Amino acid sequence: MKIFSVFLTAIGLMLFASASVFSQNILITFLKSDSLFVCGTDTFFIKVQHNGSAPLNDGALKVTLPPGISYIPGSISGASEQNISDLQQPVFSLPVLPAGAMASTGMLISANCSAADGVDTGQLFIASINVTSSSGNAQINTSSFIVETGLILIESVSDVLMTGEKGDTLLRKICVKNTRLGKIGTLYFEDEHKDGITVDIADATSQTNDPGLYQAVFAGDFIDNFGDGDQWLEIGETLCFTERIIITDCGIPEYNNPSTLRVGWGCGGETCRYDSAMVAIEIKKSNKVPDLVFSPVWNPPTDYCGNTPAVTGVKIVNIGLADATKIQVGFAAIDSLAGFGIGNNSFRVLANGATTPITPNLSTTGNLFDCGLPVLNSASVSVPKIGSGDSLL
Repeated sequence: MKIFSVFLTAIGLMLFASASVFSQNILITFLKSDSLFVCGTDTFFIKVQHNGSAPLNDGALKVTLPPGISYIPGSISGASEQNISDLQQPVFSLPVLPAGAMASTGMLISANCSAADGVDTGQLFIASINVTSSSGNAQINTSSFIVETGLILIESVSDVLMTGEKGDTLLRKICVKNTRLGKIGTLYFEDEHKDGITVDIADATSQTNDPGLYQAVFAGDFIDNFGDGDQWLEIGETLCFTERIIITDCGIPEYNNPSTLRVGWGCGGETCRYDSAMVAIEIKKSNKVPDLVFSPVWNPPTDYCGNTPAVTGVKIVNIGLADATKIQVGFAAIDSLAGFGIGNNSFRVLANGATTPITPNLSTTGNLFDCGLPVLNSASVSVPKIGSGDSLL
């Protein structure tokens, strides 16, 4: 690192001597960052030397940082925050400096995603340092900061095209590499696909699995399993993870389910850069399907208009190789059964030895006028699931 300084000296004719006395009272030196990278932090040191004869009581230090670089609130040492409403131009209050005293300050600065754009376009990261006071003012520009950025590339994807049917579990291994000098501390992964599959990645720091879009985050606690064992993916280091994909569609008709894979990196929930790849799963017609067999249960009424109605219904057995879900069963009193009706609140499900009341989700009402009884002419009930080999009544 190099230490740079500026000392404002008296110049000009004697007519301007009183103004230049103030300007030569303050000396600014700095030690700039030399290990800053996008989504990382480093310390920026500034020293203010007071060379005047009277104490400096009201010194203000303003630092104008280059685009993409920001001050981290609360990190200042050797001064106090005065105005940090703009983190790219923070203002600090210097302590009282007796004659000949020096204020040594340090602050943490960070580089956000826009700094990566600046690196790619050859931007110079130059800061401006200003000190103002009643004892004099001083200003200096730094030379350009060194800012590095990472770059993730998808190095390999195993089984770009896979085939399966409903219930199958497929595994796809994805490896990525950091190819630039900037360290990477957080990775973001997306698998955008059609409905018909679910995705899961073991050990991801966090993940969400919405219809058509799977998202995962890999933080330092995952990254430290690779490379040199720290929580950064550094240049030349490779990281791998495996998608576990379960096919949920029956494949009727058969179709190709493409996925767009994206692996990016960033910070604060923002993705700075990403790489992408196209993969697909061919979903075949499944032999693992439910097969429901319906058997009526009929007991004619023996107590007309009385309190002992007939118990009738249907037994459903799933003899297929997969669970049946979202089953709708309809009942109706047909014309040949005029004088019959379905009792209100009479539906029950008998499964696994337990009887559970259920409410129709769709029905039409009627009336047995001879008996003065309100009934249902038709009704439809929902059964959430009948497992393979199971039955209900």
